[in-house]
Amino acid sequence: MDLVVFDLDGTLLNRDSAISDFTRETLVLLAERNVAYTVATGRTLHASRDILAGHGFVLPHVYKNGVVIWHPDAEHFSHHNVLSPDEMQHVMVACADNNITPFVFTLIDNNDHEIYHAPPQNSAEEYVVNEYTVRRGLKAKPIDALPDDAVICNVSAVGNSDHIRKITEHVADEPHLIAYWGVAMESRNLRGSPVRGDRASKIISVLKTSSGVSVGGGSAMTAGARSS
Repeated sequence: MDLVVFDLDGTLLNRDSAISDFTRETLVLLAERNVAYTVATGRTLHASRDILAGHGFVLPHVYKNGVVIWHPDAEHFSHHNVLSPDEMQHVMVACADNNITPFVFTLIDNNDHEIYHAPPQNSAEEYVVNEYTVRRGLKAKPIDALPDDAVICNVSAVGNSDHIRKITEHVADEPHLIAYWGVAMESRNLRGSPVRGDRASKIISVLKTSSGVSVGGGSAMTAGARSS
């Protein structure tokens, strides 16, 4: 085995969204045996950076389910499969129909993310704004300020299960969009629904990543990363 690609939630991370002592020791053993490893996750870099720091993740990382690839050596993103304005608008309508504030994640020139959103409508959405802006250092701006040429990585929504499920159902038949839902922000009381383009894929991005990395020309294994 020459390359191992880990998903984060439910695979590399435990229920507390942390790397356990056992997993930490496993990573050390992989490094000692010259087995390269990296991550492919639906999370953003900002939601992963602190967790991965100090654990030897030096190869490119796949984030937002394949929308962007982070190159830690050069500290820059490469991106593909972003949302078009029409695709974004379809998600915005689905959120509005369910009284949910959409959070539009964009990639800007200095290889960082910005979030655009309308005013939060409840404590859960205020929690999201605080989590990303205060704890993770992202810039948040009013949705009306979203540039026409914005590079849109995905649109996310947070709320109760019924509303989030309705949003995912609303976009289920939309060509080129994929929506799924699960526990949001490590809170078992909130559900989140990131929506991305169907051209984005963890597996495709892993192939793009590994094709440019020398790992001995042997085999690779994905741990926990499904076909998404």
